[in-house]
Amino acid sequence: RAAALLAPVANEEKRLQTGIRADDEAENQRAKTMAAAAEETVNAESIRAYLNRKLSRNDIAVTALHTIPGGGSKITRHISLAPISGLPGELIMRQDYAVNHVGNSIADEYPFLEALHRAGLPVAAPVLLEARHSMLGAPFMLVQKLEGKNIGNLWGFFPGTDPKPVCYELARVLAQIHSLPAN
Repeated sequence: RAAALLAPVANEEKRLQTGIRADDEAENQRAKTMAAAAEETVNAESIRAYLNRKLSRNDIAVTALHTIPGGGSKITRHISLAPISGLPGELIMRQDYAVNHVGNSIADEYPFLEALHRAGLPVAAPVLLEARHSMLGAPFMLVQKLEGKNIGNLWGFFPGTDPKPVCYELARVLAQIHSLPAN
């Protein structure tokens, strides 16, 4: 008797779950399509044109551009510029995805990065914030590239890596951050 009463509920649950999966798949496909379109609009030429226009220049040339894998919630690109005065030769571009499932934006990060840089902390020097959609797509920031290397990944430290110096440096920098005035 209970099975007969629960059967319609179970069938409705299956119908709803199928609909939810279909909606999720459709949303994921839309996001992939939008991301692919954004990738096509961000290339060496579009970055060159954007920077020259934004900075009122005509001498900026992009010599190399590549996307850095990983990052999860942001698109990260390495940009090399021909040597010119007033701009670093290498920039890192962090850009929101066209569809933002995380709910945060580069525009939220940039002021903190500026404050940390002004305080002398070891962070990339901020160069430019585009807080709105532009010819390059979703909001992004440009920072000066810093030298460094990965000592591990999500699964742990690479073999032969001594994590202690990095951990001590991280603790020192976190202490500096926590000693900054909260204004």
